[in-house]
This record gives sequence, structure tokens and C-alpha cells, in this order.
Amino acid sequence: MPGLRGAVTEDHLSRFVAKTHQEVLSREMSIPLGQLLRRVRPSDRYFHSALAQERFHLVGEFKNRCPIEGDLNSPNQAQTLLSALEDKSSALAVHCSEMYGGSPQLLRRLRALTDLP
Repeated sequence: MPGLRGAVTEDHLSRFVAKTHQEVLSREMSIPLGQLLRRVRPSDRYFHSALAQERFHLVGEFKNRCPIEGDLNSPNQAQTLLSALEDKSSALAVHCSEMYGGSPQLLRRLRALTDLP
């Protein structure tokens, strides 16, 4: 996959997987699974249900940074981007990884700004 500043290589993907694995392990150590499951609340927005309808679906993608291309968005662009995605998308994929400029807080912020699953 070519990018503006280079290409995604197996090395990039290996580093991404390793970093994500480290982040997950760190989160698991900071919040035990049982405690995390008690904090999970049911949602009225279901990704699978949004895509189950028989029609063409587009899933909007939100990320602030690309490991290859660098910064993509400024924090104050979120509402503008979401407005554009809401008109065309059935659902929204939010990159929460630090490598993509994301975080669980970003997911909460975007969830408050859109009704997309």
C-alpha cells in the first residue's frame, strides 16, 4: 500500500502488531478483566446490525495519524470530518491505537459527536 511518504512494509505491520500487543497487555494489567466487564454498558448502536441491511455499505474511518504519512487531522477537525462521514457511512471505524493518534478518550469524544455505530 503506497503512502505519501513511503510504503507499508512487513516491518511496519510487525511493529504495529507488537506495539498493539504491548498496549493491550498494559491495559489488562491496569484493569482486571472482571472489573472491565462490570463497567461495560449495553449499546444501542450495533456495528453488525448497521451492516446487515441488504444494500451497499460504506464504513467511515477516523484516524488522526498514519504511521507512514504522519499527522492527518487537527483535533478541531473532528466535527467537520464526522459530518462528512455521517452523510455517506453506515458505520464508523475509529482507530484507538496510539500509533494512529487515537485513544479510548478519542472514542468517547467521537461517540458523543455522532450517532453512527
